[in-house]
Amino acid sequence: MPKKVTIANVFMLFLLLYIIIISDALGFLLNAYPGLLAALLRTRLILVFQSVLFFLVPLVIAISIMHVLKYRYVTPTNPLGQTNIILIAAMSVCAQPIILLLSAVSSLVFQNDVPGLLSWLNELPLPAALAVIALTPAINEELVFRGFILTHYSEVGIKKAAVINGLFFGIVHLNAHQFLYAFAMGVFFAYLVHFTRSVYASMLSHFLVNGVQLLLSYIPVPEDSVVEAAASANVTDMASAIVSLTVLALIFTPVFVILFCTFVSHNRQRNAAHDLEALLSI
Repeated sequence: MPKKVTIANVFMLFLLLYIIIISDALGFLLNAYPGLLAALLRTRLILVFQSVLFFLVPLVIAISIMHVLKYRYVTPTNPLGQTNIILIAAMSVCAQPIILLLSAVSSLVFQNDVPGLLSWLNELPLPAALAVIALTPAINEELVFRGFILTHYSEVGIKKAAVINGLFFGIVHLNAHQFLYAFAMGVFFAYLVHFTRSVYASMLSHFLVNGVQLLLSYIPVPEDSVVEAAASANVTDMASAIVSLTVLALIFTPVFVILFCTFVSHNRQRNAAHDLEALLSI
């Protein structure tokens, strides 16, 4: 096994243990100081605090240790360019029916707590809610999974690296309902970073995916709507929603594939031109 892959795997194990231990410690602390918990719940800052504590802090710890050991690590942060921004935005929107479908399928077996979370955030002004549920995880989680871990899997090929990255991303949510669509998103985000050579690509898509979900929750929906049915505890309603979402997914998937192929072609040409320019400058 390549040394870089071993480093990524050790870090993932450390991350999981760290999140479990800190979650228990944080739960004990907040129970001991209910006033602090109430204050954090009122402002919704507990989600920002949790994201920073669970992802950014262990990443800083890992990089600090590696710096002491004189191990060089660089996150890919190339500029995206206008074409990539437009394509990534379009793909992120077209992926919504697929994500909702995977969520609805998971809801047949596991409890879906996401609608309750989004409803809780609806009490905030939209910019603040976007910062909490979209911007914060887009930065912290992407630096960890597509910045650090994916970079260390660069020697095993993108197909294997993307699948493992998706598995890690699904597992770290520690939520059975979220695993399926988190896995799919993790694979997609890995390919975005691979072809653009930039973690900004996955950050943008992650922000848009979460942001669109939040925006949808701000729109009042009838009780018999597909979104409402997908979040229902009634198996019949969920089954009906799955059928409707499958139709939507079948409509949007070809568009998504076309956009993705265009994205791949654009970045292969872009990377080839960049590599040639770098070669000639030597």
